[in-house]
Amino acid sequence: MRTNLLKAFLAILALVLAIPAWGDATTRRIYELRRNPDYFFAEATGANREAAIAEADQLLASYINTYLKDNNLQGSADASQIIGVEHIAVDKGSVTKAYAYTPRHSYIPDWTTPDYAAIAQGQKPVALKGATAPVAPKKEICEPEPVAEVFEPVAEPQPIQTAKTEPSPEPSSSQKLKPYQQTVLMELMSAGSPTRAYQKMQKLQSESLIKRFGKYADCQDFANSFWLIGTKSDIIALLGTGKDERRDYVSAQPSSLERYLGSDGEYIAIWFQF
Repeated sequence: MRTNLLKAFLAILALVLAIPAWGDATTRRIYELRRNPDYFFAEATGANREAAIAEADQLLASYINTYLKDNNLQGSADASQIIGVEHIAVDKGSVTKAYAYTPRHSYIPDWTTPDYAAIAQGQKPVALKGATAPVAPKKEICEPEPVAEVFEPVAEPQPIQTAKTEPSPEPSSSQKLKPYQQTVLMELMSAGSPTRAYQKMQKLQSESLIKRFGKYADCQDFANSFWLIGTKSDIIALLGTGKDERRDYVSAQPSSLERYLGSDGEYIAIWFQF
């Protein structure tokens, strides 16, 4: 009798000790997928598992279609049948957080991983071999893993001609901001430094006010990202979306991301998406 009770106690103890590691593994998996350039990734919160997954699939399909259009690629994604999609669902109190992801080669057969580190240094991108699709983990409970607050400077800009003082053009329809987005931009511009802005982005993401963010070398979609540019102690620009010309919300003048790139610089660039 005592032997059976001891075995039962040890089995329960092993299960309890395994729960934190189980959650940590899921947290790491989500963190890796969020920053992996070989995957399309989206996340959403819903009242239950089904609602959260449906919303995540909608955001994922929208993201895929935007990427394909902006890069002049054929094909489209349907939220009801995304090719190769897999999910992770995490219960968080009374709501569920869902993560949807699919390998980029599901929609881009010849996809190869760009060398973003080379791009950050102004070099010509070098394609690397794409990654193999993973096996989706089962539903697990975890807490978001803190994002490391480490910045790598982007290259210093080339000499810039002083722009003529003219009224800022109206942003394109894709840049017309909702009230909450305007509030987010104002909060980030008033952060004082890129480090504090990065910390604010962590909070904004946890509140679902921005979808994703990261360092320059981690960006997978340059055109559809907002960019906060600064030195170690100051914020000098916040650029809207765009391929060439972008709106700088700090100066209210036209600008571009390339303006702050060059070689051997000391600028910090952080991207984020709504």
